[in-house]
Amino acid sequence: MLDLLYTPGKYNLNFNIAASLMDTLILVFFLSRKKARNYRSKLFVLLLINLTIAAIAEDADGLMRNGLLDCSNNLKTFITVVAHYFHESIAFLLTLYLLEILVSFREVRHSEVWLISIPQILLTVFELVPPLRHLLFYYDKAGFYNRGQLYAVIYYGIIIAYLLIGVLIMVRNWNTFAQKDLRYVVFVTIGFIVSMMFEWIDEYLRVTVFLQSLCMLGVYVYIENDRETFEEGTSLMNKNALMRETNILFEGTDYTSYVISVRIRRNEMYEVTLGEEIASGLLRKINVWMSQLTRERIHVYHISPLTYAVMLFNDTEENAVAMADMIMNRFSREWEYNYTPAMYSAQVLIGSVPYDISQSEQMLVFTDRGYDANLPTDRILYAEDVMKADARRAMVEVALNRALDGNTFEVFYQPIYDTMTNRIHSCEALVRMNDRDMGYVSPEEFIKVAEHTGMVGKIGEIVFEKVCRFISEKNPKQYGIDFIEVNLSTIQCMDTDLPDRFAEIMKKYGVTSDEINLEITESAVVGSESTMQDVLHRLHDMGLAFALDDFGTGNANYSYIMNYPFRIIKVDKSFLWNSFKSHDNEVIFDNMISLIRGLRREAVVEGVETEDQKDRLVKDGVRYLQGYFYSKPVPEDEFLNYVKQFNL
Repeated sequence: MLDLLYTPGKYNLNFNIAASLMDTLILVFFLSRKKARNYRSKLFVLLLINLTIAAIAEDADGLMRNGLLDCSNNLKTFITVVAHYFHESIAFLLTLYLLEILVSFREVRHSEVWLISIPQILLTVFELVPPLRHLLFYYDKAGFYNRGQLYAVIYYGIIIAYLLIGVLIMVRNWNTFAQKDLRYVVFVTIGFIVSMMFEWIDEYLRVTVFLQSLCMLGVYVYIENDRETFEEGTSLMNKNALMRETNILFEGTDYTSYVISVRIRRNEMYEVTLGEEIASGLLRKINVWMSQLTRERIHVYHISPLTYAVMLFNDTEENAVAMADMIMNRFSREWEYNYTPAMYSAQVLIGSVPYDISQSEQMLVFTDRGYDANLPTDRILYAEDVMKADARRAMVEVALNRALDGNTFEVFYQPIYDTMTNRIHSCEALVRMNDRDMGYVSPEEFIKVAEHTGMVGKIGEIVFEKVCRFISEKNPKQYGIDFIEVNLSTIQCMDTDLPDRFAEIMKKYGVTSDEINLEITESAVVGSESTMQDVLHRLHDMGLAFALDDFGTGNANYSYIMNYPFRIIKVDKSFLWNSFKSHDNEVIFDNMISLIRGLRREAVVEGVETEDQKDRLVKDGVRYLQGYFYSKPVPEDEFLNYVKQFNL
């Protein structure tokens, strides 16, 4: 049967030609998709190169032995040394590669490195030292190849040695292996052993390297061809890769790794002002920089367009903090694309595996959550602190559900002072929550949770209805309150059914549109502009007026003031406070007031807390003031008593 494959007594060349072509194609496909960025990938590339050289050298050796290549004994010896050395080195490289897959990111002990290297060192010595090489093979005076006395002992001994070394290390570290990876290793090992058995059957067949190349094709398809774990067009791994690789860490590893979560704040202003091409280019710049963090035992994952994870396997907390510091420092500087600079703020968090994070679900929560406005950006955050914050948010969410079920939200009112009439002329309605278990919860905290969980719309309707009931029952106009400002959240502004529901509530309590002013934060304006315009114009058609809150702190530019029917512009308190700190800040504040006047809008300055602030604003001709200098937000009865004493 073997007669069909080759001429008996002649060394077959065809299988090695096919092997070299196959290995070259695999290598080209592999390197065209991703770089040999880590130890495992480099070993895979080295194996393919080694097999290619072995196949070419074996064919050159076969040509000589078949009498088709006439050359000196020295050249014959050199070619045979290359063929033997690279062929036998496959066992050494394959052992390193398979152990790298199994041990997965665990630092191999120095003693193990020496143990693995001993057979390879022995092979090198025997091949390079002529007297020892004579014990492996030699060419006689007639130019014929002859095996030495130790040929079988050395070559097959090396193969058996690597099998025993691999089994020894696997048994000692059994708990660190992922079962799926273990199956791959077993299949590949069996394939290589079977390939070597053909050489024992017939040395002229020369099919061993070809069968080993087929095994490498299987390795490429099932292990290294990781399209599901790499992003196309980048060298970044994705969320699937993170989960697959960290699952190994949860299966009994005895060392500590660290994961760094990088969460970038989306700056919608860049998409509006710079255009989609520039904004996308800036994010690609960030991708490239993050990918360059990849090192031995350091992997970078692109979890979502604005979220990354960096895993430091079997590393120290000191190195993890140093990496996190480097990332924070980079995001403190501008990014640039096509000569266009831009800033992106980022939150950087560190967690340890398995102490802080010991389950896949925890890893997913820690790395897959986007930028959290509740967390600071000026320092590195640790998993323990973040998990405490998560637990706190969960408690707030429970309290919100409890308040919604029991309708226990309260509405407080903060007066707005008119410097022209020296009277309180309006007020702002502010929601408050006092939970039976948590006590008082700041609106800055629970409003963010409500927006994240989708409860803010219901809370907004409750506040609106309580304000309408207050107007209907207490008639604050009789005490000089012209209207009450009610806040609208971003989510409410995107609700196309909002105008109809507000109209029903106002009709229910007999409230007219001139008694309510809707206050919208500047950041809300940057949402869906068409939806925003539709909702606000329908509310405006109902006769409701609008105030733009916290002007100067959001993402909108001045053109939005002209595109929406804002009657009142409320200047954020930070501009007033900073205007007392430097001349430049004072100029900015004064120009802001002048701009609002020039646009024929009414300005309300928030955060008035001292008499000096009040006197200066009065001197500058600012008409409406709001802040603790007059009153903090108080319950409705206390507010009415205050207004009665102030106005009457």
